Amino acid sequence: MYDEITSIYQQIFPINQAFLQFIPAYLQQESSSILDLGCGPGDYVDEFCRQGHRATGIDSSAPMIAWAKQHRQGSFYHLSFTEIERLKGNFDCIYCIGNSLSYLPCDATKKFLRDVLNLLKSPGSFILQLVNWDKYHLTGSMDFPIQRLADGRSFHRAYETHPASTVLFKTEIQQDGQTLQAWTDHLYPRYSDSFPGEIAESGLAVSGVYGDFKLNPFEAASSPALVITAWKK
Repeated sequence: MYDEITSIYQQIFPINQAFLQFIPAYLQQESSSILDLGCGPGDYVDEFCRQGHRATGIDSSAPMIAWAKQHRQGSFYHLSFTEIERLKGNFDCIYCIGNSLSYLPCDATKKFLRDVLNLLKSPGSFILQLVNWDKYHLTGSMDFPIQRLADGRSFHRAYETHPASTVLFKTEIQQDGQTLQAWTDHLYPRYSDSFPGEIAESGLAVSGVYGDFKLNPFEAASSPALVITAWKK
């Protein structure tokens, strides 16, 4: 899907201002080295560069990275989450937000977390945001707003449980009630009762588990997201 929505990505997924207010507490200095895992068209990388940081983004979508290189400040690489060990250097802060990690199969989690640990400076921070998969597991549903695009089209999202312990992410672009494009992706849920422990087992020290970037406590039945913060000591 993401290869085909590069031109409208910002309309569907605008910058999360709450995240921009949240992250300064996890930066060690005014000019920090920052890595965005799943950067899309590079909006956050560009913002952090404008603030004086040294920011890098990776994404598995080649069109997204090509667009970012042309239109955004920062360094960008076409890499999947299973290839981040190829990056050179170390970072003060690494983050993976917007439910991006849910595209990574669960059996690849251990290597991913080990690579994150190796890419972090000491001390260094790791910030992760997922949708609240606990809530979906409890209710069997997830509410998504319809995104109205500037040209009159609309973007629709829905989850559907799949027998193989995955969730189907079904997306459509519609116009006047007619489907113009449709995609289906497999997502791999992580849950609050186990995933913080997996992060800790990797060698990272978990420092917080929240329900959003405003530091509200995580509530399995109601929080919009699962936000986990951790440090490499």
